Amino acid sequence: MAEKGTENNDERTMEVLVMGLGRCGTTSLAAALKILGYRPYDYIDRFNLEHNKLWTDQVRAKYFGQGQKWGRADFDKVTHGFD
Repeated sequence: MAEKGTENNDERTMEVLVMGLGRCGTTSLAAALKILGYRPYDYIDRFNLEHNKLWTDQVRAKYFGQGQKWGRADFDKVTHGFD
């Protein structure tokens, strides 16, 4: 395994997946992961990359049958370049 931060973004794979509701420590955890050399996909990234609608659409597809669910390739496209 290459030293953290030296990998080519095209070769990164998801290593850690942490999900939580607002106000339960996910931003603090993302800050800690950054200190350790990871590149977390946090709320601010979703906002800056304009991914919020993508995730909302996927919740609707998965839980309410509205739209098409993502496969692994779709998930990888959205989280590409993050740890």
